[in-house]
Formats: sequence, structure tokens, C-alpha cells
Amino acid sequence: MLNLITRLSMLATVASAIFCVISVFRKAPAISSKIVLYGKAPDKLAIEAYALRRNRRFVVWFIAALALLIITIVISGRLPIVAKNRTEPGPEATPLPTATVSATPTPPPATPTAVPTANNSSSSSNRRSIYLDEIDPIISMPNNFFIDGWSDKKEFHIDEDYYDRGIGMLICETETKDEARVVSRDGTYRSDCREVFIEYALRLNYKTLSFKLGADDGDATRFGNEYKNGIAAVILSDATTNEVLFDTGWVTCKYSTKTITLDMSDVDILRITFRSSGVVDGKRITRGLRFALVKPLLVLNDDY
Repeated sequence: MLNLITRLSMLATVASAIFCVISVFRKAPAISSKIVLYGKAPDKLAIEAYALRRNRRFVVWFIAALALLIITIVISGRLPIVAKNRTEPGPEATPLPTATVSATPTPPPATPTAVPTANNSSSSSNRRSIYLDEIDPIISMPNNFFIDGWSDKKEFHIDEDYYDRGIGMLICETETKDEARVVSRDGTYRSDCREVFIEYALRLNYKTLSFKLGADDGDATRFGNEYKNGIAAVILSDATTNEVLFDTGWVTCKYSTKTITLDMSDVDILRITFRSSGVVDGKRITRGLRFALVKPLLVLNDDY
């Protein structure tokens, strides 16, 4: 009902406004000499009287339209108009208290303190074996030993096969050459005969070590016969007891092995020593051979 009253008031206001506009712009009827007003011919006073009456009608309609507009505004402001399909908001629901759950992280499985921590998580899925190159060395000479590839990002290359796992070794010819110790060759200490080494703490936790070893032929400047690149030797030993586990002896670039398996059950610290000798018939060799020990797989003892 209230909605209807408001709409009728607005409609009347609009109609009054339209009538006012029509009254203003409507032309007065033409008055000629043939029309007699009050029995006399029209004169200037008659015309002015007609215009005055028309202006009064405009004023009356304008006041009526204004009054209706004011009434409509007052009614619209005071009386609430209920819109269709409008629902009053209900009382706000009180949120239920949420229980705070604090999860305690599960600690990772304990690792025997004697087993070195691997620097790569890609070891064997059953965790009964691990590659030697996954373990952080306790002593290393970075410019002489290279893990999983050479410094130029190239893989190890032995007997036309490529390997992305293992330890590469050479005698560096830069300022770190001083790291290489002078050792004997055939019982004689010679300045051209040097060695470097790397060590891993195994702590008697591993049963065997399997690997392949050979001269790397990926760099032609470091791969050639004795007169071009000299000779080399690789020795695996227990640094704690100085027990030699494997020794190639002095070999040339033609040296390579099939898979070798060594007993590691009593090895505390594994030392890998690389030796290079570069003087042949009085000629000093500046770029010695490179060797690589590839796919070195350690198997845990049965106790772990």
C-alpha cells in the first residue's frame, strides 16, 4: 500500500511538471479582426489580459507540481519501502571454536654416527649401498680431484665409454702444484714425480668397494704415450694403518681395468693417491695423464 501511494505521488508530480512545460511553450491563439471579444474588436488590453491569465495558470500548476514533489520526497523519506524479494538479514552466526592442532615433526631415521653423510640423496633405494662420490671427503685437493665430471663439465671418458659418477684425478699445473708432494720413482726421489691424495672416513662401516679405473682420454692434450704425457699411478690404502688395498704401479695411457671389488670391512679412512711422473729421457712433460675412478659403489656391512 505504501509503495502504491509513493508511486502515485511521483506520477502526479511528473504530470504536473509536463503540464507546466506545455503551458509555457504553447502559443496563444491567433486574434484577428474577425474575432470579437466581449462584443468589441480585440485591442492591446485584451491581448495582455489573455497572457496574464495564461501566466497565472502556469504559476498555479508550477506550485502544484512543486508541492507534489515535496510531498513525494517527504513520504519516500519517512515511510519504508519494502523491496521485492528482499529478506531481512538474520542474526549473525557465532563461529564455532576451532581446535588448534600443533603437529610435532617426526624426526628422520637415525643414521649411525660412524657412517659418513652423503652429499647427494640419489643413493641406492634400499640404502644398503652408496656411491663413494656421494660422501664428502675429509681431505681433498679440489684442483687435483674432481667429483662426477671434470671442471669443464665434461663426463669421464674411459675406453670410449662415458661416466657421470666417479672421481677424476690429475696433477694440477697451476699455482696449486705445490700441493703435490715429491715422491720416489724406482727408488729415486725426482722433482718431476709428484702425488696428491683425497681421503674418505669409512669407519669400518662398509663391506666392499667396487669400481672401474683407467686413463681418461677425453682431453687429447692429456692423453698420449709416455713420451708425450708421461706415466701415472693410482694407489688405494687405509690411511690409518697404511695398508695398501690396491696399486696400479706406474702405467701409461693404455691402462684400464674391468670392475674391481675390494674388501672394506676393516678400513677406517680410505685414501686415494694419484701419482704422475713427467720426465722421459731428459724431456720434462708439463701436461700429465688424467685418471678416473668411476662408478665406485660402497656396500654397507651387514650390521647396518
